Parts: sequence; structure tokens; C-alpha cells
Amino acid sequence: MKKKHSVCVVTVTYGERTHLLRQVLESCLQDERIKKIIVVDNASNLMDAFFNNYDRERIKRIRLEENTGSAGGYYVGIEDAYKNNECQYIWLLDDDNCPTPKSLEALLTFIDNQLGLVVVQSLRPNYMPHKRLFSTKQPNRLFSTNNSFLGFNLNKFFYKVAFVFSGRKTNLNTTPSGLYNLEVPYTQYGGLLIDRSIIKSIGYPRKDFYLYSDDGEFTLRMSKAGFRIFIVRASIIDDIDRSWNNTEDGNRIIAFPMLQMGSDQRVYYSVRNRVRFDFDYFKTNVFIYQINKITYLTLLFIMSIFLRRVRRFNLIIKAVRDGSSGNLGEIHL
Repeated sequence: MKKKHSVCVVTVTYGERTHLLRQVLESCLQDERIKKIIVVDNASNLMDAFFNNYDRERIKRIRLEENTGSAGGYYVGIEDAYKNNECQYIWLLDDDNCPTPKSLEALLTFIDNQLGLVVVQSLRPNYMPHKRLFSTKQPNRLFSTNNSFLGFNLNKFFYKVAFVFSGRKTNLNTTPSGLYNLEVPYTQYGGLLIDRSIIKSIGYPRKDFYLYSDDGEFTLRMSKAGFRIFIVRASIIDDIDRSWNNTEDGNRIIAFPMLQMGSDQRVYYSVRNRVRFDFDYFKTNVFIYQINKITYLTLLFIMSIFLRRVRRFNLIIKAVRDGSSGNLGEIHL
């Protein structure tokens, strides 16, 4: 007998993204297993009239007066969904994550076929981190390792050099090590399906991880609590927008993209939060950690002089100091 599932979708929107959110909502409303959709309005330009065309019994809007980032937005949305006893599962979707018709069914089928409680995520073929994961035979190399610093570890130095000079090429048709569904230690919010009982075990996202690494920290807690996380290839989500870190020029060799790409705000928060993330979970040997840190920052400084990006380097140093000391939350640069 086929199981009956009940799902609550949580999505966070901001800015002028009504055209994207509309596509996500309309796709979700096609699935009767989705009983509730919580839209966290992170101080966006959404008008009240936008929701007039939808069933207000199925769609709930939570309006925040200021943009609290993904961490604050998903905290509020997940908290509200957890309190909704009608739904067994919570499905996290960014406001540009448009599910394909069978994506939710594939996730639920995978869960039903497992012996224990697992966390699953849809595959996002246009999302660069997923492209990279499914383009290598050693996907574990793309995650933080013990005592790494901003992803740099002398143990992986030659691998990194080869990856950069190969043009960072990706090919989603390449299945790593013959795997169909990929188990990962941590991942992003978009497409993540969670049994609500897991929230009781690990809690909510950390609000102080403003903008970046909050999803990695949140899902790594799931792994640490013993819940396995899988990216399910049969479940597809279309990213209908392209973010600043979702594009990549395979013909360019960019050794230190943080010196050349992204706004100061994005670079600051991504560096600061990643430093804190690695510090909290992967720093196991102070000496090795410091060697990786000093080596990386020395190379970064040399490259900043060569590229005439010393101002950006100084911003990164501030981010490193704040991350190391735990000075988190929103900062006015």
C-alpha cells in the first residue's frame, strides 16, 4: 500500500523576485502532497495583492521588516513549519528553485526505500556546486577537510592546482565512482527535504551565520547527529535564476576568485562565515591549521599585489579575523 505523505514547503524571497517566486509557487501547487507553502518575505518588494490569486489556506506569508539573510529567513520558516503538525516533511526551496513534476515523488520514494531516517536533496543540474560534485570521481575532495583553511589544505594542493588549470570543467553526465545517488556530509538549503523529527534533534539554522555557510552548518549538524544526506539524481529542480557564484567561465584561469569576483559584502560574509564554519567543525590540530592558514594568506597577498587588489585583500583579512574571533551576525562595512 502506497504511503500517504504530507509536505510543507518553506521558501525565502527578497528584493524584486516576484517573477521567480510565482513560477515556484505554481509548480508546488500542482502536487497535492504539499499541504502548506510558507513564504518568508525577507523585506522584499512583494505586494499584498500578489497572494490574492492563490489559495490562502495553502499559502502563508511571513513578512520580515528587514532582510535577515537566508539564515534568518529559513530560521523563521522552518520554525513555523515545525509547529505545523499537519506536515511530516519540510521541503526547503529557494525562490528560484522550480521543482519539476516528479521531483518530490522521487525524494519521497527514496526515503521510503531506506531502512533508517535520511535527509534528501534534489539535484540542481544548473547549480555549479552540484555540477562539480557530479563531475569528479572524488567528490569528497570538494568538502572541507580537517584543518583546511578556506578550502585550502596542503594535502590537496596539487589537486587544487590541476583543477584550476583544467579550467574548472564540469560535466554533469559523469557519475562519480559509478554512484547514482550521492551521499554528502553537508549541503545547501535548496531542494532539501527533512523529516520534521530531525528538526527536534538538531534545532534550527544559526541566525548569526548571516548570508553564507548557514546551510552548510545546519546540514552538517544533521550528519553529526547520525542522519545521512543524499542528493537524489531522479529528483530534478530547475534553477531559474543565475546567482553571482552560479556562473563560471571555463576558459579563464582564476586562481583566487575572491580577489576578482563578487561585491565586497558578498566576499566578506562568505569568507568570514566559512572561516568560522571550518574553525568550529574541522580544526583538530592547531599547528597544521595555522600552516594552512599562513600558506594560503601568503599566496593570496602575493596575488593581490600582482592583480592590484590589495584593498580586497585587506577586506578578506578583516573577514578572517572576525570569523576566527566569532564576530558574526550582520556587520556594516
